[in-house]
Amino acid sequence: MDVLARDLMINQLKEQIENGGKLLLEKHRFLKKNRQTNELLNDVLDDYKQYYKTILFQKKQQQYQLESILQYLNKVLAYQNDITETQINKSRLQERNILQELEIIRKEIDNLIPLIDEE
Repeated sequence: MDVLARDLMINQLKEQIENGGKLLLEKHRFLKKNRQTNELLNDVLDDYKQYYKTILFQKKQQQYQLESILQYLNKVLAYQNDITETQINKSRLQERNILQELEIIRKEIDNLIPLIDEE
């Protein structure tokens, strides 16, 4: 599989995941809006809350792990005297990628917190 096909497949998968998250959010909003009309909807809404709490916990773990990797990467760079310019550039690229992923995770966490806290 060439790089272009792989990237297209990755983008499609990301899009499907994003659409699935949007669908869950829409269902959550619908349930919240209509929970007074059906008592069973409260149970379903509680299930959604528990799901979001689980996802939030996982996202916080990812955030912690990525921050740990960044710290390790910076320590390695600081204490390696015989590192080449190519290795430094690769490390900086990895650092940028990790920082981008951290930003995505932080936004996801920010979006999850109101779903858990709302009544």
